[in-house]
Amino acid sequence: MLQIWKSFLIKPPESCLSLVKHMVSLILKWQLVSRLVVLLIGSLIISHSHAMSPNPRERIDFWRDNYTVLSEKNYSKTKQAQSIFRQLLNTAGHRRGIEPRLLIIKEDPNNISLPISIPDGWIILSKAVIDFCYQKNNQAGDARLAFVLAHELVHQLEDDFWHMKFFQALESAHSKDRIPGKIYSEVQNIAKQSDKILAKELRADELGIVYVAMAGYDSRAIVGKSFKNNFFAEWSHDRHPLRYTSKNTTNTHPDIKQRTTSVKVRLQQISEKSDYFKLGLWFYHSGDYERAIMSFDEFRRYFPGRAVHHNLASSYHRLAMRYYHAETNGKNSIQFQLSMLVDPESRASNATVRSNNQSNKLFSKHMKKAIHYYELALEQDPQYLNAYHNLSTAWLHMDEPYKAIAVLQDGLQLDSNNPGLLNNLGVAFHKAGNADKARQYLLQVVSQNKDYIISLFNLGIIAWQNNDRDKAESYWQTYLDKQPDRLWSNYLIQKTRLNLDYHAVKPVKPGREHVQKLMVGHYTNEISKTWDIENKSKFKLDTSTHQLIKFKNHVTTITEGDEIRLIATDRAFRGKSSQGIAIGDTIEQVIKRYGSPDYIDQSSSGQILAYPSQGISFQMSQNKVASWLLYWE
Repeated sequence: MLQIWKSFLIKPPESCLSLVKHMVSLILKWQLVSRLVVLLIGSLIISHSHAMSPNPRERIDFWRDNYTVLSEKNYSKTKQAQSIFRQLLNTAGHRRGIEPRLLIIKEDPNNISLPISIPDGWIILSKAVIDFCYQKNNQAGDARLAFVLAHELVHQLEDDFWHMKFFQALESAHSKDRIPGKIYSEVQNIAKQSDKILAKELRADELGIVYVAMAGYDSRAIVGKSFKNNFFAEWSHDRHPLRYTSKNTTNTHPDIKQRTTSVKVRLQQISEKSDYFKLGLWFYHSGDYERAIMSFDEFRRYFPGRAVHHNLASSYHRLAMRYYHAETNGKNSIQFQLSMLVDPESRASNATVRSNNQSNKLFSKHMKKAIHYYELALEQDPQYLNAYHNLSTAWLHMDEPYKAIAVLQDGLQLDSNNPGLLNNLGVAFHKAGNADKARQYLLQVVSQNKDYIISLFNLGIIAWQNNDRDKAESYWQTYLDKQPDRLWSNYLIQKTRLNLDYHAVKPVKPGREHVQKLMVGHYTNEISKTWDIENKSKFKLDTSTHQLIKFKNHVTTITEGDEIRLIATDRAFRGKSSQGIAIGDTIEQVIKRYGSPDYIDQSSSGQILAYPSQGISFQMSQNKVASWLLYWE
């Protein structure tokens, strides 16, 4: 149009009429094209809304209303399936704004293949799928079910719900007002998307096997050495026989060979890298935070997920606490306990050789890195409660109570009665000068959670600082009667010099720990010849070369040079510790044999009962022994 007006101004007067006619012609053509565009857009919108109208199967209510929901009461494996799912969530994380949850139903729908992810965060699983996973044995069943769930978790995390669109398009083929050929084209279009359905499925397999390995399950239950032990072959033939045999089906899923090859290649790629993650955990729980940082940082380069960022932050946090010197208002000032059980200052032995100024600089340096990685973990998963706990603890140690309060209030929006968050909030308000609110939150924890005893410890500190000796003694005696770890108990008694009654449970037989006579400090040539090696891998950490040797008896050794530095068992280990503890034993059984733990740590899976004086720590999951680690602190 601008060109026409320019021409009008340039042309002589006698050409005006022809120009006006030309303009009218252009306007009429433009109106026609505009109408056609509007009609085309309208028809596309109508067509799309008709073909892809809201699908009731995308909402959890549909599944609850139309199928039989299973629970522990009517299906025994429900509890195990939910436990495995929670373990995977701790490893994989959440999609922003969505918390994945698992619904188990009795029936298998005729027109939808389960399991399947739906957009509101749920994964739908059937009893038949669980039974299929456990048809061989429970040990393999745990790993296989973990892989099935991990595959769907990847779809959840990546906001990938192509399955729902696919099944909806197929179902609409039965509608009378649709043309089967057109529906077939829609299905083909789904299968030929630019980002490739095959690639999505293979990616779900590849990342799924990463999560399985990181969560501690045996990947050999998915792809063994022989085809007979191939999970994909069994799945395709037993669960979906037509998908892989009919030539008329759309190519929406990779075949058995593609899936097997993809997973095996991925396992080969992640083998050493996932070992860095495990190595980081082992170093962390043995108190070697510098090596834990190096290990987690190496794994982060390959798989920068929520879990590794959080663990990296926790390692920097612990390292920072070695240089932490709490300000005191008198010789009896006592450090508060926070939901991340940070070591009290009595363990800060490595800081004693440094000047206060140097220690403060190192503390600030490491704590700032911890805060950075905690915040990164929360960016990836805003519903990650562990990160709220630890980030608030970090801000409190940086003497930033108002920042801690802001973090804790965000966390409490997700879980308003979380005892760890409420405990930290009480401490934060006390540090901010609001003693009344501090007591209010700590008393709320005590009234709602009889076993969450660190709030009793903190209430005693507040009473002590207010010169209410009797109330302080009452809180602390109740705390000690609950049998806390020896580290905090001895710290309390030494600091207060009160006549408190504390009787730690003594170990049945003190001494250095071993696994079938193999001890930390032995050399590799002392390992029994009967231990068959599954695989070996080497790691370069700083200037030292470490070797990780996995044995078929489910024991792993970590060496530096030829000397054994760590020995770890996994959840499939069938032996016993030197004091007779086995996988699956309870916390009470551990304490009865080993005595009160030197200190209690926390992990995403549960508590760590640490006995550095005996060189062993027990990983507890749901209050039962899941594994143990031998080390020298």
